[in-house]
Amino acid sequence: MTTRTFKEGVVHSLDDLSNEKAYTIRCDRGALLTKDGYVASTAHGSLNGAEAGQFAIINYEDHYYLYSIADGKFMTFDVSASPEGARGPLADEPTHGTDDAIILEAKTDPYFLAYFTVDGTNYGFNTNGNDPYGYVINTWMTADPGNLYYMVEAADFDPTEALAALEEYFHPGGVGIKGVDANLENAVIYDLTGRRVSEAMKGGIYIVNGKKVFIK
Repeated sequence: MTTRTFKEGVVHSLDDLSNEKAYTIRCDRGALLTKDGYVASTAHGSLNGAEAGQFAIINYEDHYYLYSIADGKFMTFDVSASPEGARGPLADEPTHGTDDAIILEAKTDPYFLAYFTVDGTNYGFNTNGNDPYGYVINTWMTADPGNLYYMVEAADFDPTEALAALEEYFHPGGVGIKGVDANLENAVIYDLTGRRVSEAMKGGIYIVNGKKVFIK
C-alpha cells in the first residue's frame, strides 16, 4: 500500500464522524464524486483531475447514509438492477430502507472498507478504472488499494434537510410541530447530529417529527 501522510481532519474512527461535517472520500486509486446521478470515481481516465465530491455521512437511528451535498441526494443500492441500480444511484431518500445504509469497517488506520449488506451478502465499494464511472459496487471484499477508503473533513454542513428526509421516509406522517406552545409529548425528536433525544431544551434547534424547530 502507498505510504501516505494524512493531514488534519482525517477520520480515524466512527466516533470522529459528525452529521455536521462534509467529507471527501478517497482511496489510493481515486476520489469519489458524482456523475449523471450516480456515484463515480476519479479512477477513470475521463474523470482524472476532477474535483473530489463532498459527502455527508448521516448517522440516523444508528445507521449511516451517504449523502451527496452537491446533488442533495442519498446514495442508494439495488442489487437486482445491475449495473445501474448497483452503481449507487442518487435519490431524494432511501429507496430500499436500511439496505441503503452503508457499513464502514475500520481496517489499517485510517482506511475503511465501505459496503452495503443485503440479505446477508456484502457488496463493496470498488474503484475500477475500466468502468466509465470509475467505480462499481460488487461482491469483491478483499481489502486492496481500490476499496480501502479514507475520509477527510472538507467543510461544515447543515444536516437539517437530510435528517428531515430520513425522518419522513422511515416515519411518515410527521405533523411538523410548530410554535412555542407546541405539545412535544410523544414527538420523535433528534438533535442536529442525528441523535434521538428524550426532550427538547429551550433555545435549541431540533428535528421534531421531520421538521426543523426552534424551541423558545
